[in-house]
Amino acid sequence: MILKKLITGTQFTSIFRFYMENKGWWDAEKEENWKRESRRQVMQSFARSENLSKPPVEELFHDVYDEMPENLRNQFKECMEQVKKYPNEYPTDIYKKKD
Repeated sequence: MILKKLITGTQFTSIFRFYMENKGWWDAEKEENWKRESRRQVMQSFARSENLSKPPVEELFHDVYDEMPENLRNQFKECMEQVKKYPNEYPTDIYKKKD
């Protein structure tokens, strides 16, 4: 029972980190480099995706089901009404047009 508690959650991460540090596989410098590189990669991905056209707004609703359930059809209708009612709040020009 105690071993099971030690191997779960954040305690496991601490134990694993300690193990890797003792083996010489990990240290504070590698940690910093990894954090910096991971952040750089994430920011690059954000920058690339921000330049892509967004899918049509309707795809929020149509890409999951072959046939939309009634509750989703209602949500879709409400969403489109909201977008039409407040065009300045929901700029659709950044989205691809539906074919």
